[in-house]
Amino acid sequence: MNNDIVSVVVLTYKHGALLLETLDSVFLQDHPQIELIVAEDGAKNFDREALEQYVAKHAGANIVSTQILVNEINIGTVKNINCAIARANGAYVKIIAGDDTYPHKSVFSQQVAYLKEHEDTQLVVGNIVECDSEMHPFEVKGFAPDQKENLLDAPRAKLLKELCRKSPHLLATQSLCFKKAFFEQHGVYDERFRLIEDLPMAVRIVTKNHQIGYVDMPCVNHRGSVGVSTSNNAFDARKLAYYTDLKNYFVNCLFPVKKTVGRLFVNMRYRLMCFRIERCKPENQTKKKKILLSLRYMFPIIYYTLTNFGRIKFYFSKGKSKT
Repeated sequence: MNNDIVSVVVLTYKHGALLLETLDSVFLQDHPQIELIVAEDGAKNFDREALEQYVAKHAGANIVSTQILVNEINIGTVKNINCAIARANGAYVKIIAGDDTYPHKSVFSQQVAYLKEHEDTQLVVGNIVECDSEMHPFEVKGFAPDQKENLLDAPRAKLLKELCRKSPHLLATQSLCFKKAFFEQHGVYDERFRLIEDLPMAVRIVTKNHQIGYVDMPCVNHRGSVGVSTSNNAFDARKLAYYTDLKNYFVNCLFPVKKTVGRLFVNMRYRLMCFRIERCKPENQTKKKKILLSLRYMFPIIYYTLTNFGRIKFYFSKGKSKT
């Protein structure tokens, strides 16, 4: 393992030309040694040769090695990440989706500098720039100055509650930089899940009391409105796997900490996820079954409506969903 190399894992599945935008933002990084790992998760039309040619043409001298990993079948986001981490040779690991980008050239160098300066810290997080589908930024999310003092430097119970109830973006995978030693000592992403990696890892980081570093700068541009999880239709059958992961997240990650996060919140959100799963199933698409399901899950639906009034109002006024 090289002590200066950053291994950047680019996760891709049917990203097409958007992947090239991601790679361009990697090539702009000023860190002197970068290992590029493209992890393609089983897309049938993936053109490996074209990608190799693009990398050879556009990568600078600081791209010291390239690996293009192609899964024969789709294994899901979590296993795809873990397979790539196992192949990483750098002392530091960055992970990004193949439709997002890095907002400036010093993301890697500044996060690595922080980790080098703080030897006891194995991960550092930055801010997320939320963008629309065309990558026009509209909001920056991260630890505000008062949040850093009140959350990051406060007892972990407070951070856990904020993370699970309101601000899951605070420890999003793509705004983090890890020392590879973190994965070697504490394990990789939780393979009980297929699609969601951020939330289980974030809960583990907080509950296991890992030291969290923070740099107050944009660390990733997140492209919105392109994935299944961000689609406006809450009952799209394509979201079944995503909702199943979320249901398992409540069972495996939040049920054990219900007392801290809030019993009512966890129980009602779990029941709401059960409702969404049942409502997505093809056999429940008749009008009668939809009504029966709504009656069966009436209390979590009411709870969600009351506690998310602002988001629901935004949805109807702007035609966008933040759920």
